[in-house]
Amino acid sequence: MEQMVGYGKNYNIEVARILACMGVVGLHGIGMSDYTLYYFCSFSVPMFFMINGYLMFSKEKVDYSYSFKKISAYARLIVCWNLIIMIPVMVLKHKFVNPIEEILKSLVQKGYLWHFWYFGAMIVTLLLLPAVHGLLRNRRRLHIVMVGILFLICLGVTYKSWHDEYPNQAFVPQTFRIWVFGFYFLVGALFGVCSKDQKSDKDHEGSIEGKKPLSFKVIVLAAAFLILTYVSNMGQKHLGNYAYHNRIADNFYDEGTVMLWCVAFFAMLLSIKVVIPYKVLDLAGRLTLGIFIIHPLVLKASETFIRQDMTYGAVLRWALAILVSGAATWVMLKIPYIKKLVEL
Repeated sequence: MEQMVGYGKNYNIEVARILACMGVVGLHGIGMSDYTLYYFCSFSVPMFFMINGYLMFSKEKVDYSYSFKKISAYARLIVCWNLIIMIPVMVLKHKFVNPIEEILKSLVQKGYLWHFWYFGAMIVTLLLLPAVHGLLRNRRRLHIVMVGILFLICLGVTYKSWHDEYPNQAFVPQTFRIWVFGFYFLVGALFGVCSKDQKSDKDHEGSIEGKKPLSFKVIVLAAAFLILTYVSNMGQKHLGNYAYHNRIADNFYDEGTVMLWCVAFFAMLLSIKVVIPYKVLDLAGRLTLGIFIIHPLVLKASETFIRQDMTYGAVLRWALAILVSGAATWVMLKIPYIKKLVEL
């Protein structure tokens, strides 16, 4: 994932990245044990796409050499981790595993590394990025129109799912739900372009005006976030239980109140003053990729000694997965060559 923007590291983005990482672990660790916490954590995947949109559209130019360089980095992670998992299975269980098949399965949310679907979605995004960046980078109105069109498509899919009493999203692997993640990516991109333009204006004017409006803005965004947290959480419960008859969180990423909630959360995080020491954020930010990769293995191991059907057990597994995965990532980052397994 990108770490820098044109004016240096953006620590608001680091905060968003760290929270999104914790949310992903919460999604997988809490699961159906507590639907309130489970649906609260559903902001995490949309947040990651908004972060990537923000950072990638903060660049003046994105060409295919950039995209292929990033794709090769994702491919390295996908291949290496699949081999790390497959070799012990073949040696210890004497079970032949087709490497190519397992790699492809991991990209469509199947197999041992099912969560690598996100890497697959990022590869699809990067393949489209140069054309989309070139089309929208300096065309603000067209950019807003595209966001609006994707928003309406998402609402249409939600309505059809409600009408059919089944989530139509489930027919498409998450990797290829472009209408959903395209929306979040372009929203993040719009924030990135606007943020850079505002920064340029302030540098040009040499002014520090705007602190009071910013404080008011944070209050409004925080109020919107709190209200939408409750509304979207209840909406996901209602749709899942009574309309979709399917309560998996990824079926609600394109539901209207969830989209507004995620955007409000991201906007609020971009607007707050970061008070956490930058060294802490630097370290935590470096751990996020490794935590994402390793945490399902920790969760799987914890099933043998922590109950999953109670909230306290789910929260304990959540915390344990973050701590153990984070510690393992920290150690791996200290070892030459091995660190390439937990960084892009």
